[in-house]
Amino acid sequence: MFSIINFGDKAVLGLAGPSIIRDLHLSNARFGVIGSGFYLLFSLSALLVGLAGGRWSASWLLTGMALLWSAAQLPILLPAAGFTVLIVTRVALGAGEGPGLPIANHVAFTWFPVPERTTVAGVITLGGALGVILGGPLLEAAIRFAGWRWSFGLLGLAGLVWALLWGRLGGEGGYVATGPGAGVMVPLGAILASPTWISGAVAGFTGNWALGLGLSWLPTFLEHRGGYTATTVGFLIGLPSLVAVISVPTVVYLAYRRRIAGRSSHSTYALLGFGAAFVPACGLVAMTLTPPGPALLVSVAIAFGAGFALAPLTSAAIADLVPIERREVALCLGTALSSLGAVLSPWANGWLLDHAATEAAGFDHVFRLAAAMALLGGASLLFLNPAKDGEHLLRLGTPRLEP
Repeated sequence: MFSIINFGDKAVLGLAGPSIIRDLHLSNARFGVIGSGFYLLFSLSALLVGLAGGRWSASWLLTGMALLWSAAQLPILLPAAGFTVLIVTRVALGAGEGPGLPIANHVAFTWFPVPERTTVAGVITLGGALGVILGGPLLEAAIRFAGWRWSFGLLGLAGLVWALLWGRLGGEGGYVATGPGAGVMVPLGAILASPTWISGAVAGFTGNWALGLGLSWLPTFLEHRGGYTATTVGFLIGLPSLVAVISVPTVVYLAYRRRIAGRSSHSTYALLGFGAAFVPACGLVAMTLTPPGPALLVSVAIAFGAGFALAPLTSAAIADLVPIERREVALCLGTALSSLGAVLSPWANGWLLDHAATEAAGFDHVFRLAAAMALLGGASLLFLNPAKDGEHLLRLGTPRLEP
């Protein structure tokens, strides 16, 4: 549920984008600035929470983050709220959501043994896909019947409800102090210099580039290039998530079977990770070659849906890399660096659209660039080797001294 609301918060700006641009008289680049604003403090907050890892209860951190994003959505309901308010609230929303996914994974991992981590991360990732599938039609209906401002307000209320439920029902599990290397503190610099952590961060950056592109510009592309109405786009925006509902369980199942069969973590993460990046790259290129119609929608679904499978692989690989004492910081710092892709993507792609000879040519440029970025991320995953790199980190570690 946390992940469903989290992704609804990200998707709402793109769904409301045409209405916002029209009502506030914005250029594509200025609207892109709003999209990038969400990620301005996203990275910084993930970095700060990661560096403070272990000092605060991860369970209470989730409550605080949910309250912050809920509060950030509500000012948009004011009729006078314009360009500046949208930027400020999106920045605050991003600050609240920045550490969300890594902390959610960290807490969820405390309920399951090591071989099931990829499955656990996959379920959380599927929450994001469901957030788009369920949220697209609901938010589009809110925009149509109550205005685009209420789509933000409804998400703020949903966040408050989740925070109340989590405060009553949530918590950490029994695997908090178990796992390889438990009780060992390894140098943070050594973690950040390990090939596995770097590979995961690079792949996350390229994946977030595509995510920022899809959330900010895909609804506009479907309206202008595909010729669909805003109401239809509210449903079509969920197509990539339908692919994610297939691709994520498939990759998670293959990873689980390989681990149970004793296959190396290196071959499992590298091969499945490269495949999860290569497939969406093909979809992005196909979008530039396919005329409007069913084939274009299939390309869109693959381009922005298949890459969801990367997230559980990289999260599980980093969790395998480090002892539990460093897991929170390793996951949060990985998110901090990865999310910079989504900071740059909405603005950079808006700039490309504004400076292209035609809007159609501009969309071709941004999709081909995203395809190249996806291939770069897939190639970086060939260096994921948490078993080898983890052994090296343990040799550098020292026992943790309890107060």
